[in-house]
This record gives sequence, C-alpha cells and structure tokens, in this order.
Amino acid sequence: MNKSLLTSRIFWLLPVVVIALLLPEAALAGANAEFDAVVVQLTAWATGGLGKVVALSAVIVGAMFSVARSNPLPILSGLAFAMILNFAPGIVTGILTATL
Repeated sequence: MNKSLLTSRIFWLLPVVVIALLLPEAALAGANAEFDAVVVQLTAWATGGLGKVVALSAVIVGAMFSVARSNPLPILSGLAFAMILNFAPGIVTGILTATL
C-alpha cells in the first residue's frame, strides 16, 4: 500500500476516533423524549384518516393524468406514493428504535 495513502487515512481517521472517545454521551442521543409528542402526532396523521385521504387523492390524481396522457406512469407514481405514505412510518420507527 502506498505510504502517503496510509498516512492520509490515519490523518483523517484519528480525529474521528478521538472525538468518539471524548464524547460518550453522544451514544445516548435520542434517549430523551423531547419530540415524542410530535412523532406520535405525525405518525397518527400519516397512518390515520389524513394519510388515507392523501394517499387516495394521489392515486385518483395519478389515474386522471394516466387517462389524459394514455401513460401508466402517473398512476404508478400515485400508487407508489400511497404505499410509501402507508409503510414509511413503521419502517422509520423500526429503524430508529432498533437495538443490537
């Protein structure tokens, strides 16, 4: 391996390791409950009635554009948006609350 490449990697990796060792409280970031009310409200909106209305509206608008243009992409985009709106809160919650 090239010595200058190895030196440059160590040069950039060393500050990261030092910061990680000096700031162990960063590992507890997210253990507080400051934004829990906002998360609960947004999740309720996305998975509740508002989310269903927005998802159905996206499908209907996509269907209208598909018929007008004789192209299936707008309705597929509306369906994809509806699926993302339906499944995204659960996926994001699962990722952010995952433990080893």
